[in-house]
Amino acid sequence: MKRETPDVNELIRLVQPYYPPGLFQFDDGYDETPEGQRFRRLWDEGLKDEGAWQAMLEALRTAHPECTLWDYTIPLHGVCRYLRIILQPPETPPGQPEYTEVCGLASVIAPYYIIFSSYHCREPSGQYSDSVIAWDPKGGRCGHYARILSEHFEQYLGHRPIAWEALQVIVPDLSTGLVDPGDATLLDLLFIDRRSIR
Repeated sequence: MKRETPDVNELIRLVQPYYPPGLFQFDDGYDETPEGQRFRRLWDEGLKDEGAWQAMLEALRTAHPECTLWDYTIPLHGVCRYLRIILQPPETPPGQPEYTEVCGLASVIAPYYIIFSSYHCREPSGQYSDSVIAWDPKGGRCGHYARILSEHFEQYLGHRPIAWEALQVIVPDLSTGLVDPGDATLLDLLFIDRRSIR
């Protein structure tokens, strides 16, 4: 499906009720604000009905046993359902890509989703590099599983793909758990402010 480019002002209006202006998510009193309470209720309601999400996970696991599926949804740490499809086992030499993943995020604020791929490298020291992220994967195995994931998000959740360009807009005065006020983008506020795992 073609990615939608919604009106940015409408997207900003959608996120504003869930983030108190000028407050960092871990500031004293954040949870007591009307926005903080709405944010919690949003997740409380969203977690009551997991049927479509669980049905989608089961369908993917059944159809694609060659992959490892990781439901990385962390309620209250972001506003999305988060699925990682691990395509490559971590038995590769140091410095080579491993943990190659296709990731899908489904917003709980609006019926939109995004897909990206990422991988980590193990350095000769044994430490892992930060994720290298490719937005909108199209080719090779990542592109193949990105298309599968898109189809499932649309079929099971009724979500639509959103254009990356719309998500790069900074929303003044709003903050998330990892992004200071004035730096948060619509990507952070509609989905999650952490897209990598080290």
